[in-house]
Amino acid sequence: MDVADEILTPDEQAACDALTRALLTLPKIIDARLMRSTELTLAEYSVLIGLAETPGRTVRISELSAWVPMTRSGLTRLVDRLARHGFVGREPAVDDRRSQLVVLTESGVRLAEASKIAYQTSLRRLILDNLHGLDLTKFTYAFERMGELDA
Repeated sequence: MDVADEILTPDEQAACDALTRALLTLPKIIDARLMRSTELTLAEYSVLIGLAETPGRTVRISELSAWVPMTRSGLTRLVDRLARHGFVGREPAVDDRRSQLVVLTESGVRLAEASKIAYQTSLRRLILDNLHGLDLTKFTYAFERMGELDA
C-alpha cells in the first residue's frame, strides 16, 4: 500500500478527530453525571452492573479488568471501596486459593438496578440523541470491531 493511500482526506481526518475527542470526553462526562445522580463513579457502576448481569453474580477479581480499564491495584481499591459500603463481598476461589472472587450483595443488586436508569439516561442524551439517522447496527458493529483491536 502506498503512503498516499494512508493519508486521510479532510473529511476522514475530521471524523477521526471528532471520535477521538468523544472517546476522551464522554467517560468524564458520564462519570460526573453518575456521581451527581447516584454517587457512583462510572468504574463502580460498571463493576456493579457487570456483576448483576453475570450468572451467579460472582467473578474473579482479575476478570473485572474486562469491564473497567484499570490496573490490578486500582481494581483492588475499587472493590475494597464497594465492599466497605456493603455492595460486594469477597471470598476465596475454591479451585485456586490464591484467587479471590467478588460477589455482588443484595444491596449491590439494588444499587445497580437503581443506577441503571441514570446511566441509560446519560447515554441517550450524550450519545444516541446525537446519532440521528445513523444505522445503529452498523455503528455497533464498527465499534465492536474497534473494541477487539490490540494495542
